[in-house]
Amino acid sequence: MQYSDLVREYFERPRHAGPVGGPVATAARGTAGRVADGVFVQFTAQVRAETATELGFNAYGCPYTIAIASRLTETRAGKPISEVADIDVAGLAAELGIPDEKLVCILTAQDALAALAEDWKGRGTIED
Repeated sequence: MQYSDLVREYFERPRHAGPVGGPVATAARGTAGRVADGVFVQFTAQVRAETATELGFNAYGCPYTIAIASRLTETRAGKPISEVADIDVAGLAAELGIPDEKLVCILTAQDALAALAEDWKGRGTIED
């Protein structure tokens, strides 16, 4: 399979791999997919004032899965937690050069972000 330069970049040098850390424990976590099915994504987030200030990820799957999760940690940080899963699927696929048959990788990551937002619901805010 021929990967785009951007997919190769994020796969070879993923950003924000692993859970988020710092002085405050992880505030929210969301997972989707199954290792047994070949695609699994987990996001963790620090949340302050209802904003996902920092995101980390763990993922299992093809290079597309890793690249997508890595890219989303960059583009979704700073978003309101209620909007963190609002992804332009077609736009992300075009940006990274994701073929149609691998859109499930984006959708799994989107589901993990939705689970993260759901995990946060009702917890209140963590202030500095």
